[in-house]
Amino acid sequence: MAFDAVAPPTPRRRWWFSLRTLFVVVTILCVFLGWLAVQLKWIHDRREALQWILPLRERQLAAMNGRLPPPRKGVYVVHADVNVPWSLRIFGVLGVERLEVNQAWLNPSARYNLEEFRRLFPEAKIEVSTE
Repeated sequence: MAFDAVAPPTPRRRWWFSLRTLFVVVTILCVFLGWLAVQLKWIHDRREALQWILPLRERQLAAMNGRLPPPRKGVYVVHADVNVPWSLRIFGVLGVERLEVNQAWLNPSARYNLEEFRRLFPEAKIEVSTE
């Protein structure tokens, strides 16, 4: 009686890919994460600019502590029906319909100027008031 030697099955390799495939996947991932970081920075800068225009929290704290409130540098209208860029819409950012900034706060040495507001809020109608 002859015994046939049966070889044990070789384990199947699940994750087998070339180095080129790894480089392509890492590159695509890095491009996506870079784009994501730029969009999140844009959202952060928009919120910071709106806080600069109308510092609500600082005004509330000043009122509670009996201090003078910080100046209001303008007004803005946030509306859900405004068509914001798609790259911000996917994060649930509401559009700014109208942005009005006092002329006295728009100088070249200020933190924000008119061009910066146009870059941050492309969907907004930006007006400059003189009062």
